[in-house]
Amino acid sequence: MMNDNLVWLLSKYIHRKDWLSFLKLDISFYEFGSLLSSGIDPSVCHNSAICWNAENGNDKIVELLLQDPRVDPSVDNDNDTIQLATKNDHVKVVELLLQDPRVDPSVRNNYAIWCSAWYGYDKVIKLLLKDFQVDPSNILSNVNGHNKVAELLFQDPRVDPSVDNDYAILLSVWNNHVKVVELLLQDPRVDPSVRDNDAKKSAVIRGYDKIIELLLQDPRVKIH
Repeated sequence: MMNDNLVWLLSKYIHRKDWLSFLKLDISFYEFGSLLSSGIDPSVCHNSAICWNAENGNDKIVELLLQDPRVDPSVDNDNDTIQLATKNDHVKVVELLLQDPRVDPSVRNNYAIWCSAWYGYDKVIKLLLKDFQVDPSNILSNVNGHNKVAELLFQDPRVDPSVDNDYAILLSVWNNHVKVVELLLQDPRVDPSVRDNDAKKSAVIRGYDKIIELLLQDPRVKIH
């Protein structure tokens, strides 16, 4: 913890490119606010301050930084802040960033929701699905066995579980994600017999008995 005198000294003598290194110290919300009120520009070094705090889940400081007109949470349109916050499952930070019209969570081919689906961050997924810029249509094959994420995606009308020649069910079978396979089979758009019953063949080769049982309940899947 830093006292008021040290905060004042830092604000007077730290150079533009040096002061950001102090972000990695145990600086409290109050101390950070004192640095900002002293006149330090929080946007220097390509808005590193908000990027670092977004990555580390410091939602109070992120909220404070967003109130400063010099801070750009889109970071030159690369949107690193939202990428870092979603990657680390910082729900509150994601919520704050999505309220700013400069933030675009769909950049880098919808990396934010792609990453959240892979790691199973269902709370972040809920927030991202509310943003009109996000395109979840091709994310279902990336849920990596996370049932809650799959269920959320199924509820979105933009999601078609049969895209890319039913790649979602083929990949889910390949990885033995039983619950996700079960969900996919409930959707009439999904065809488990595609590619000459490749899903069943894959399950048989790997000995996935539960998935084989599920697949054989579908009349389109050939027994032999």
